[in-house]
Amino acid sequence: MSLPFLSQKKSLHKTLLPLLGILCFLPNTLLLAQISTYVRAIRPALITEGEPLTVTADLKLVSEISHVTLYYRPFGQSEFHSLEMHLMGDSASVEIPSSEVLPPSLEYYILVETQSGTTETFPFENPAGMPNRINIEPAPVGPSDILIMSPAEGEELVPGETYISVSFVYAGNEIDKAKTKIILNGVDLSSKAMAFDDLLIVPPEAVPSTMPAGRLQLQIDIFDTTGAQVKSLKRKFTLQSSASPEEEKPLFTYGGSALAESRSENIKGVKRTYSRLDVRVNSVTANFIKTKANLLLSSEEKPENQPQNRYNLGVDAKYVRLELGDAYPRFPNLIMDGRRVRGISGNLLLGFFNLDATKGEIVRTVQDSLPRTLRRTISTVRPSFGKGENFQWGFTYSKSIDEFNALSAQIIKPQENLVVGTDIKASFDDHRIEFSMQTALSLNNIDISSSSFTADSLDSAAVRGTLTRSDADNLKNLLPLVNKFITLNENLIPINPLGLTSLVYETNLSFNYFGNYLRGSYIYHGKDYTSFGSTSLRQDIQGFNISNRLRLLSNRVFLSLSYEVLSDNTNKSEIATTTYKTTTTSISYFPAFTFPSMTTGISFLNNSNPINPFDTLPQVAARAIDEHGIRYFLQSSYDLSSPLGSHNVTLNVDVSTKDDRTPKEQDISTFNTALGISTIHNTLPLETGINISYSSLTIPDFVVDTATSQTIVTSRSLNYQTIALTGKYQLLADVFFLSGTLAPTFGNYQRVLFEAGASYYITTKQLASLSLQYITYGTQSLPSSSISTHDLIFSALYRIEL
Repeated sequence: MSLPFLSQKKSLHKTLLPLLGILCFLPNTLLLAQISTYVRAIRPALITEGEPLTVTADLKLVSEISHVTLYYRPFGQSEFHSLEMHLMGDSASVEIPSSEVLPPSLEYYILVETQSGTTETFPFENPAGMPNRINIEPAPVGPSDILIMSPAEGEELVPGETYISVSFVYAGNEIDKAKTKIILNGVDLSSKAMAFDDLLIVPPEAVPSTMPAGRLQLQIDIFDTTGAQVKSLKRKFTLQSSASPEEEKPLFTYGGSALAESRSENIKGVKRTYSRLDVRVNSVTANFIKTKANLLLSSEEKPENQPQNRYNLGVDAKYVRLELGDAYPRFPNLIMDGRRVRGISGNLLLGFFNLDATKGEIVRTVQDSLPRTLRRTISTVRPSFGKGENFQWGFTYSKSIDEFNALSAQIIKPQENLVVGTDIKASFDDHRIEFSMQTALSLNNIDISSSSFTADSLDSAAVRGTLTRSDADNLKNLLPLVNKFITLNENLIPINPLGLTSLVYETNLSFNYFGNYLRGSYIYHGKDYTSFGSTSLRQDIQGFNISNRLRLLSNRVFLSLSYEVLSDNTNKSEIATTTYKTTTTSISYFPAFTFPSMTTGISFLNNSNPINPFDTLPQVAARAIDEHGIRYFLQSSYDLSSPLGSHNVTLNVDVSTKDDRTPKEQDISTFNTALGISTIHNTLPLETGINISYSSLTIPDFVVDTATSQTIVTSRSLNYQTIALTGKYQLLADVFFLSGTLAPTFGNYQRVLFEAGASYYITTKQLASLSLQYITYGTQSLPSSSISTHDLIFSALYRIEL
């Protein structure tokens, strides 16, 4: 970063006054049209197929929040997976595994759980029916049309060895190789390039000797025969100094950052002030042992709430990893995936044999005048065989238990949970064929304060009829074994584990040939399955999903189709089985630079069971289901240039209807659309944006007729529009930035949001920033308990890089 020359300041007054008017109209938050008490904005990263996807939620009222969970599902599936988000100060984030990041899109919503146990979703209404969506760009298959052969991504080179090579072996006839621009750290080397058949080469001697050591970026701009740019390839590598590589790698290196923030909120008349300190340090010793230390201290850490502070110390010695404090270990998702554990976690990675383990607290004791939660600990271990690149077979054991005083009366019933499972994955023919399977069985005791079974008590229970003679005999045989792992009494679910009602399994098989990616899966989740490490898994469901993605027109068009059938009543204990059918198809178009990309799709759902909705028994008729729904979506993005600057235009349309054909008439319809334009200006150090959105939601409402005491089904609608204007201006180049937001919302939900922010780089490694958010509400948009028509949030932040 370079400091501005003094002469730059002389012209500031010429642009400052008109820009102050512009800044009043410019925001940097996302999804402003959505309503939420706790979520300010969602920041999903742009992503390509097969890459991990990080989703971050910016939060408010953080002192009230206990847990934040992300629910997501790949294209064509109705079943949501869940991950607990890492709660860090006023934000929460989580990484979706790369194996789940598949084109054309991924849908998600967020569940916020408060310290008092209440929950709220984002989107606020009908999140499972109208979740948010992230477009996923397909990764190239087979040889790309143009390849950077040298240098490799992340390669370390010394001066005199910077050899740049670009291959056009697979380029189409529309590409003009002679027009190619080769730019290294802003220096145009195109005139130094030499052509050899289908290669363009810049020899080492053509690279300027003044090129600075450190991280460099290579950019290759590709043009067609008309002179239009059709592609831009980028690659980063490191150029060492003229010293030898050994001298460039010290025995010990370190880095890190520290962030201090104070935030004041006045939300609906309730005032709160938060302070937090976030320190992160990492080091590398002998280029082998990596250590990290993270510490987050919050003024909201209180014994009557779940933990707000976070601390973690980690060591990575390549084959052995160890973490102390707050960690988010991942095991097979049916058993445990992403749950915060405060304790010790570790991995032994030998390739042919591996061991993953964690032990610690997942819920701490919280009480006011009465206990609200008991301390819950979990111990999970998974030995596995194989590296996992082409084969791995693992076995998992997980045990959770609540701590309690056996001598006192139990207001909250202490529980205990045991899960055992196995998982296997294998791939063949360079991952063109992939197979995976996991299964688990659980035992869950909902009250371990009661006396345990004995052989005599089981016989007595059979005589009384509490247990069948068959179940009693089976439990007597299992008693010596099961009692070693879990408390066996009348509160055990299932009471007879041999019935397999607590069994779950999932299988996946995929084939990737001839431009087709064909994938099939089957799931079975027993009605009684419970895992304290995977608390949001859907129970009592089974069925299959089959999908295919077809690549056409040189990988520029992708046609996707998915068909899923799920049903409940897995143990045949209900009076009827409900079947859930979903058919989804989409088409994606990713053209060259000069045309917009587009994804459009449609889904059909049919949920039904054979129950007569006019049955003479009201309790039976009420369980009848006959729902038909359609959902259509369109997403498009277009990059273009004009004399003003570079622009990105996005369009999103999402429409759905659900027709309830029973007398309950619980119809739902939604319509959401948004048009956004962002601009990076040529003549001014300014970024601006405008987003116009419209949302309409109609859902059933229930009114009790006081005269007849009957419930009457009506409907209520929520319609609102938002115009969000955003911007960011460099007042001093690379040093002082101003940003602003103006976002009025009209309709049934009324508010005006104004944001202003200033960021100042004291040095290249020190940043100070201030931000102000002010929101005014229409009276009809406020809860009856609110004593204020406005919210005010002020934040001061200081960050230093070590």
